[in-house]
Amino acid sequence: MNIIIFGATGGVGRLAVQYALAKGYTVTAYARTPGKMTLSHEALQVVQGDVLDAEAVTAAIAGHDAVICSIGGGTTNLVRANGTKNIINGMKAHGLRRLIVVSSMGVGDSERQLNAVAKFFINMVIKKAIADHAAQEAHVMTADLDYTIVRPGGLGKDQLSGAYVVTDEDVKLKGGQVSRADVADFCVSVLEDRSFDGRAVSIVSKQPHIASYVNPASKKDVM
Repeated sequence: MNIIIFGATGGVGRLAVQYALAKGYTVTAYARTPGKMTLSHEALQVVQGDVLDAEAVTAAIAGHDAVICSIGGGTTNLVRANGTKNIINGMKAHGLRRLIVVSSMGVGDSERQLNAVAKFFINMVIKKAIADHAAQEAHVMTADLDYTIVRPGGLGKDQLSGAYVVTDEDVKLKGGQVSRADVADFCVSVLEDRSFDGRAVSIVSKQPHIASYVNPASKKDVM
């Protein structure tokens, strides 16, 4: 499989690059600052570009089979939403359908999974980021693509467990933390696991009251 990853030098994106390469995929890392991509691999191509440059995004998508979008917010409002819209348009231009998007727990109906402390934090600290993710998700959900939206809880260290909670059910997710490595692991695993098509799922670390998603192909170390 030939995939392109947007936001490839961010915390989740760079690990997704590593895990995709470990799985034998050919990977294009799309990055505004390519120098941040320190990994070198014969199956890795690094492309410089801004996700807000629609023409550059469309050109980069050509020839790929699937897209992982893990773009950050930057300093401009709605970078995630506008960048993702460019990615969607680029996919449609080249006939691609498989899209994995990293959003955030607390967006849309996942707000019901949060405890009072988490809701307070969102409203007081990251309200603009959540609004950006909400607009991003709206573009994805109305695009007629084979998408999976991944909503991580609070992002922690890069330790990979390979077993974590993934759910879109109406349950309270205690703690709400998850490692970047587990998020990246899940994003790569669902490129071919189509049971999550058309779903927006929250992902957090293992919870004693909820069955965990276990990826048997997980690499137990960070490359």
